Amino acid sequence: MARDGLNISKRADGWYQASVELPKGPDGNRARRSVVAKTLKELEAKRQQLLREIEAGTIKAAPKAPTVGEWLDRWHEINVTSGCWKPATVRNYRDCINFYLKPVPVEGHYKLGEIRLSALTVEHVEALLKVLATEGVSGKDGPKPASTSTQKRAWSILTAALQVAEDRGLVRRNVAKQAKPPKVTYEERPVLTAQQATEIMAELKGAGDWLYPLYVLSISTGVRQ
Repeated sequence: MARDGLNISKRADGWYQASVELPKGPDGNRARRSVVAKTLKELEAKRQQLLREIEAGTIKAAPKAPTVGEWLDRWHEINVTSGCWKPATVRNYRDCINFYLKPVPVEGHYKLGEIRLSALTVEHVEALLKVLATEGVSGKDGPKPASTSTQKRAWSILTAALQVAEDRGLVRRNVAKQAKPPKVTYEERPVLTAQQATEIMAELKGAGDWLYPLYVLSISTGVRQ
């Protein structure tokens, strides 16, 4: 919403956000730099400081907008450098970005990673999710649809990366939030019948397996480890 002619809005978390347009960059486009604060008074102080920095030349003209792929790599690097992710998260997010986000075609022959960050639309995100659910990505056995959990992970990572881009004024809004997130479904796994469990336990006991007590505990209580 606009407040007194200014581009000021109140976010879902209760904080206020204001954006200021930067001078034109080398490609002729403009970007916006945002500031956030808990109160309108603090926000106005930050906004005026930002305007003074732009006037003084401390903040230069908007650089060429990064592509989605470039921003995903930068966002990943920011979180790795900050140390806020565990090693497994670093690997999992990197794999998801490399295999389920950047190379997925979303507009003709254009891949998601090739789209300019500022040009990304809700339709691009919806196209991404559709491809993952129907065509999938190429593997050693050929293309196959991604699992619903992988689809949801890809959407979540893209949403998180775009939120940081929005907070930094690189995009006007987080378009991934406007797309309906995939619903995760789980396949029902077969369960042993009482007769099958009895037969297995009898065979294990007869074999004299020293782990037999653990097998009994596992089958009788459902303990997985």
